Formats: sequence, structure tokens, C-alpha cells
Amino acid sequence: PTTLGHPDGMTIDAEDKLWVAMWGGSAVIRFDPLTGDVMQTLSLPAAQVTSCAFGGANLDQLFVTTANVGLSEEALQEQ
Repeated sequence: PTTLGHPDGMTIDAEDKLWVAMWGGSAVIRFDPLTGDVMQTLSLPAAQVTSCAFGGANLDQLFVTTANVGLSEEALQEQ
């Protein structure tokens, strides 16, 4: 649904689940790629979520990037 935003960058975790950065959705969502079910939603204080990747020594840290493209000054102040 477009209420979730639009899919942007993605990554796969150690359990073969798909993590998707949601442009315009203020979130990264974990999906089961076999069923399409939403397994987890990480809400973020930024609207334009662009990408995500696992890192750290054990690949157990999720790194997320965001953008401010298309946001008004008022929207930027709210984030």
C-alpha cells in the first residue's frame, strides 16, 4: 500500500528476510520474501528513508540512510 511509502533501498538479513527502506514512509520494514508478510516495522524520525544495510563485526547493526529531497523547510524542522 502507498500508505507505507514507496520501496527504495533493500537488504537481506541472516535469516533471509528482506528489509526495505520506505521513501515517504518514515520507516524500514522487514518482510518475509516468501509470503510478503510484514514481520517488523522500524519507525524513523525522517520521511525520506533511502537505504539500509547490515554492518558491524557480527553484521547485527542496521545502518539507515535518509534524504531531505522534496521536503519543505517546515517539514525539515519537524524531523
